[in-house]
Amino acid sequence: MARPKVKLTPSSIASMCCELNSKGKPKNTYYWCIKTPNFGVLVSPKNYKSFIFEGWLNGENLRMTLGNVNSWSIPDAQAEGRRLKVLTDKGIDPRVEKAQIAEKAKAERIKGVAGLVVWDEYVNIRESNWGDRHLTDHIDM
Repeated sequence: MARPKVKLTPSSIASMCCELNSKGKPKNTYYWCIKTPNFGVLVSPKNYKSFIFEGWLNGENLRMTLGNVNSWSIPDAQAEGRRLKVLTDKGIDPRVEKAQIAEKAKAERIKGVAGLVVWDEYVNIRESNWGDRHLTDHIDM
């Protein structure tokens, strides 16, 4: 079946609906943007609409959901679609990049929390040996 291409506007997205399969039941339907290649809107059978990117990486199909159409502005979603297209053209898997960014953020959170936990334990263990001023200085740090 042909891939319908549309100009993405708030009204065009609002009017998008699911196609029916051969048994008359709704199925996932994709609407592709005229302006931005490999970028479009997926409408699920429950009428959930999300922006998606679809491309090819190392000879394999790659499809990613960017997010709900109500959470992203159309220009921001199109810009993200173009960014993902550039990555796949360079041979970079955007899913791996996303996982690496999430891992770095997690490591930073853990690093900050772990340092605070160790510091609090140190202060708690030593506070009985310190005067009020010394203790206050350590707590303030």
